[in-house]
Amino acid sequence: MLSGLSKQRSLSSVTPAMLIGNSRLDPLSLGMMGMDNREAVIIDIGAVLTKVGYAGEFVTISEEELYRRLVKFFRELFFKYLLTVAKDRRIVIVESILARTSHRNAVARVLFDAFDAPS
Repeated sequence: MLSGLSKQRSLSSVTPAMLIGNSRLDPLSLGMMGMDNREAVIIDIGAVLTKVGYAGEFVTISEEELYRRLVKFFRELFFKYLLTVAKDRRIVIVESILARTSHRNAVARVLFDAFDAPS
């Protein structure tokens, strides 16, 4: 697996000057020959937030890990950036209608259990 990664990285380090001298390595030829099997770069540009990653990179995490990450996220959000306590404020969560129910439940559980947010 790592050797494949090394090969991918070495292909990405090819400079345009190298491509001119060797027509077999230009991106069009690589794509047509099927030799360029690197994952696509995904860029999701939103009005406020931009997310980047590689296609196929998503790995499902356990419920416990999701809970732990959400607690850490909301703790930093409330105490470092908003400088407030969750139980003193009404909280409105805006999310996609297509969001997973398990994720929705985890967010609610973290806010109610870990931060005593009002219902």
